[in-house]
Amino acid sequence: MKLDSLIKDLKKNSLLGLVQAVVYMVEFQKCGLPHAHICLFMHSDYKIPTVEHIDRVISAEIPNKDDDPELYAPVSEFMMHGHCGSDNPKCPCMIDNTCSKNFPKTFKEHTSVDENDYPIYRRRNDGYFVEESGVKLDNRSVGASIKYLFININKGPDRATVEVVQSNNSDDNDDAIDEIQNYYDCRYLSTCEASWRIFGFDVHFRTPSVVRLPFHLPGQQNVVYGADDDIEDVLNKQSVSSSMFLAWMECNEHNKEAQKLSYVEFPRKFNNSSLKAFDEMPYPDHESISSSNNRLITEELDFERTNLLQKFYQLLGSLTVEQRGVFDNIITNVKQKKGGVFFVYGYGGTGKTFLWKTLSSALRSEGEIVLNVASSGIASLLLTGGRTTHSRFIIPLNLTDDSLCFITPESDVDELLKKHH
Repeated sequence: MKLDSLIKDLKKNSLLGLVQAVVYMVEFQKCGLPHAHICLFMHSDYKIPTVEHIDRVISAEIPNKDDDPELYAPVSEFMMHGHCGSDNPKCPCMIDNTCSKNFPKTFKEHTSVDENDYPIYRRRNDGYFVEESGVKLDNRSVGASIKYLFININKGPDRATVEVVQSNNSDDNDDAIDEIQNYYDCRYLSTCEASWRIFGFDVHFRTPSVVRLPFHLPGQQNVVYGADDDIEDVLNKQSVSSSMFLAWMECNEHNKEAQKLSYVEFPRKFNNSSLKAFDEMPYPDHESISSSNNRLITEELDFERTNLLQKFYQLLGSLTVEQRGVFDNIITNVKQKKGGVFFVYGYGGTGKTFLWKTLSSALRSEGEIVLNVASSGIASLLLTGGRTTHSRFIIPLNLTDDSLCFITPESDVDELLKKHH
C-alpha cells in the first residue's frame, strides 16, 4: 500500500514533476524487509539540466543534527560509507590497499557534471561529521550514487550455490568436484517474498508498456513455434512471412502518411486508431467492454447456453407440483425485477438442490448471471459453479458484531454483484 501510494504521488500527483514512465523492481533481502528500486523517466520540461536542479533533489552532505534530526538519523545510519583505508584495511571494499568505491571523496564547494555526464556532488567542508568506531566521517564519506539503478531494476533475484552432503568420515578431505551438483539452479524464497507473490503484488512494475521494435535482414525474421509443432505447418502460417518491420516498409509503399513517419513514430500513429474511425466496423458498447475486463463476470458467463437450455427442459419436466410452484414464483419475481428473499425448507433428499439447479440453468441459458453459494464447501460442490458464501462475498472467517464484507467499490466483485440475479 505504501509503495502504491508513493508511485501514485510520483506519477499522477507529479510530486517531483511530470513523469512519463515509471519502472520499479522489488528486491527481497534474506534478513530484512523488501525494498523497491524505482526509476522515473521525467518529461523533458522537468529533467535536471543544470547543477542547481541537482542540488535541490540530491544531497551528498550530512544534515544538521539539531535543525533536522529526522533526516540526520537515517543518513547517519544508512548513507555513510564505513571507515576504510588505513583506519580499516580489512574492510570488504578494500582492494590492493585502496577503496574500490573511491572513498573518501574530495571536498567540493559546488556540484558539477563530468565529461561522461555523471554528477560530482557538492561536498562542503562544513564541520559536520558522523562518528563510527571512534572514526569521524565527514561529507566525503556520504554515499549518494545512482550509478547502479538500472542494474538493480533489471538484475532479477539474488542466487547462491549451496550443497549439503553426507560424509561418514569427519576427516574426509576429498576435493573431487561434482559439476552437476555445482550447477543446480536454486532459489531461496523468504516469507516476505512468498507472501508478496501469494497476494499477487507486482515484483517488476513498468508503465507505460514498451514494445521492442524488431530489425532484421530479408528472410531472417524471428519465428516462434512449439517444440511439438510440425515444421511444415509452421512455415505455412501467414505470420511467418511477415513482421512488424516488413509491415512498416510495405505500408510506406502506398501510404503517404506513413512515408512521413519514422519507424519509431509509426506505432504511435497507427496503433492508436479506434474502431470508431471505421464506419462499417461494429463498435462494442461500454458495458460489454467493462464486463470483458472483469474475470469474475467472464467466468459466470462462460457457459454453453444451448446445452444449458436442453438441460433446463429436462430438469423442468422432472419437477414435482410443489417444486414447480416454487420455481414459477421465483422466476416470475426475477423476470419482473421485483426481487425478494425466498426460504425453501425441506428434509434431506426432498429435492432442494434439484430445484436450485433448475433455476440456475433457466437463467444461465438466457445469458444471465447466477451466483450459487452455500455455507459449506461440500454443499457448494453440489451446485454448478458453486462457491462458499465466505469466498464469494468476502466474509471474515471470525465474525464479530462489527464484521463487514470487504468488498471495495468499483472492484470486480462489486461489478459482479450488480449484474447477477
